Amino acid sequence: MKCYDFELNLTAYIEGEIKEKDRKLFLKHKDECGKCKIKLNDIIHLIKAMPNMKTYESSSSFMRNLNRRIFELDNKEPSLWKKIQTFRPFGYSPAPTIGFALSFVMIMIASYVLFDNDQIPDLNIDDFSNQNKNNNPSITISPQKSSIMADSDSTERKDIKNRYDDKIKLVRGK
Repeated sequence: MKCYDFELNLTAYIEGEIKEKDRKLFLKHKDECGKCKIKLNDIIHLIKAMPNMKTYESSSSFMRNLNRRIFELDNKEPSLWKKIQTFRPFGYSPAPTIGFALSFVMIMIASYVLFDNDQIPDLNIDDFSNQNKNNNPSITISPQKSSIMADSDSTERKDIKNRYDDKIKLVRGK
């Protein structure tokens, strides 16, 4: 038994309610540890001396004042500094929570700034090609060929309906 366990079992030993196996360990520790033996003897001496102690009368308002003071201490509003120290947003300590919130806001702002620009810049390729020819004749920029659009849409042709008989044709008879 350790000193901590000895102190936990003190009251049970004095009142005679300690279990037999704990009692043996208790007495063995008392014999081996001088501090715990002195502590037990002091408590036993104090209990024996209590009936002989002089009693004092308190004022008639003592209990009322004591209860009022206890009520005030129990219901005292914590100070601002104590509120700040115990502030736990989302159950976490303030520093990581604030850091996470700031990083989230920065990501949102960066996303907005980067993805908000949907326009393709209006560039005049001729200006670049003329400027490059003046500065470095070996590099030229030529405009891309424009894509060729179809003259007509095949769905507008009238003979398209005659090509298909609206039946599903199976491959390999399946």
